[in-house]
Amino acid sequence: MGVFRKVGRATKWVAKPMVDVPSWVGFKQIKVLTLGVVEQLNWLFHPKPKEDETPTETFEEAVAHQNLTPELLEQRRKNFLQLAVFFFFIGIGILFYGIYLFWQGGLMSGFLAVILSSVSFASGIRYHFWAFQIKHRKLGCTLKEWWNSKITESNDES
Repeated sequence: MGVFRKVGRATKWVAKPMVDVPSWVGFKQIKVLTLGVVEQLNWLFHPKPKEDETPTETFEEAVAHQNLTPELLEQRRKNFLQLAVFFFFIGIGILFYGIYLFWQGGLMSGFLAVILSSVSFASGIRYHFWAFQIKHRKLGCTLKEWWNSKITESNDES
């Protein structure tokens, strides 16, 4: 019986590296990627609540903390507006190019162009929002205030 046991161990030692299906398939990599996707989906659908989303400092405190002058603030606001306009026109150009690609039958290229134009528009919106906050000298503006382009006087006093 001892001889067969030794032959069985030797066969396993020789045959296992040759017939290792999990490593052929990449089971460990698939497992890690799947766990990452599951974690991302859990974060997306069940985000952890944040402690407090209100800004901890006022606009004036932030200006003093960053040692910014009114001239520098105005220059940054103008730069943000220029970047917003730049990204808007880049987005329009890429969107028109995507429409052209759809017209020519490049479906995947057209979708990629539409995605790139939406990224460009998002960047333009971000820079315009920052310029809006500088103009109204208020941190923590809501998107509703930005969309309506008005700040109530009660929010400025507090």
